[in-house]
Amino acid sequence: MSEQSAFDRQHIAELTQVHHTGLLEQLRVPPETAAWMRRYQRELWAGLACCILAFVVWALYDNYRTTKAEKAAAALHAAMAVPVESRAARLAEMITQYGSTSAGTWARIEQAQLALDRGDAAEALALFEQVRKNTAGKSPLLPLLHYGIATAQERTGKIDEAMQSYRSLSEFKGFAPLAWMALGRLYEARSEREQAVQMYEKYLAAAPEAGGQAVSGDGARDLATARLRDLKSGPAAK
Repeated sequence: MSEQSAFDRQHIAELTQVHHTGLLEQLRVPPETAAWMRRYQRELWAGLACCILAFVVWALYDNYRTTKAEKAAAALHAAMAVPVESRAARLAEMITQYGSTSAGTWARIEQAQLALDRGDAAEALALFEQVRKNTAGKSPLLPLLHYGIATAQERTGKIDEAMQSYRSLSEFKGFAPLAWMALGRLYEARSEREQAVQMYEKYLAAAPEAGGQAVSGDGARDLATARLRDLKSGPAAK
């Protein structure tokens, strides 16, 4: 029997044949999983493309929001720089363009304060309440809004509503003394002496002090002390 020649065509083909493994096999993906991925590769590629597209859209939108917020802040700064008599109109223009931004919210608050300053408490109240309605429950703006609403309510003669707003203000850390001072004044105006005394005492107990002593020259403390002294020394309420 003759030996197989080293130049036999079949032998050469076997020697030169190269076994190509796929990427999934190189990554040691289990055969069942690799087969499943090859079967549904079109769907998998489509899903990957959707994820990439979603990421790109999100990045573009985030950049859009950032740019818009920066423009809104610049517009608010420009509106606040104009004379007071022209400021309300500039703020209105700014709100038309950027009302959905944080700067737009501040512009509405500034509008309300301008209305309050010029004596239009009813308009100020409406503006403050509009902002409050659209403000989240944990927003740091809430104390400012409660105070603005209470002030506007007081100036429009809605004393009961104003007192309730001041009570709500007292629940925010750091704002209780301001609320108690206002409540003391309103109780005193209504000749409710006992409640007024309680509010002034709470204010004096909580208001800032230096070294345990009342800060001299603190007009609010001086006023509360004087009102409390007058209420306690005056004739008892019937």
